[in-house]
Amino acid sequence: MIANQNLKHYQSQVKEELEKMDGELIIKHYPTKSVSVMGLRSHVEKCIMQDKKPDVIIVDYADLLKGHGQEKRHELEGIYEDLRGMAGEYDIPVWTASQANRSSLEEDVIDASKVSEDYSKVMTADFVMSVSRKVEDKIANTGRVHVIKNRFGIDGITFPAEINTNTGNIQVYESSTQGGKSAQGKMDNSEEYLRQTLSKKYNDLKPKTDGFE
Repeated sequence: MIANQNLKHYQSQVKEELEKMDGELIIKHYPTKSVSVMGLRSHVEKCIMQDKKPDVIIVDYADLLKGHGQEKRHELEGIYEDLRGMAGEYDIPVWTASQANRSSLEEDVIDASKVSEDYSKVMTADFVMSVSRKVEDKIANTGRVHVIKNRFGIDGITFPAEINTNTGNIQVYESSTQGGKSAQGKMDNSEEYLRQTLSKKYNDLKPKTDGFE
């Protein structure tokens, strides 16, 4: 896989791979706090009129949409309710991301109480999951995916994952699979894995000298 920072050197290869994929990706950019959910509705309407109804809408990210209300929590509550209403009206899934608060930085599992700003985000959504990564996870390329809420199935379960942000590769495993056991093993022995990784990096960077002149 190609690291994100090196993609600019492989533009032709990336273009070839994208042309092999089915479907179409439409990216619409708005400056921060310049568009409301009503503005998103307008863009979706134009896509539908052009016979390009989206299969899924990804909002990056809802907290930066333009809302209404004097208090932050009321503004966010309205934004998330409007997004849910838009999803139901057009029968299109809408996904977005939100941050956790500072107290979750070293948590093994991020639950609903750790969602930043306003709990109404969780109350409004149909499906909520969290991704937790401690310092050791960032070095080992691991993490935990926890299902906080699920209106359509079970919740409260946690899956081990391999997460490489350098290449954008994310693999979520059942705990009983070989991949899941491997990821869980790295997390269970995080301190030893961290020590070995740092030791290897030190040896790779350490000047190799055979003697003095």
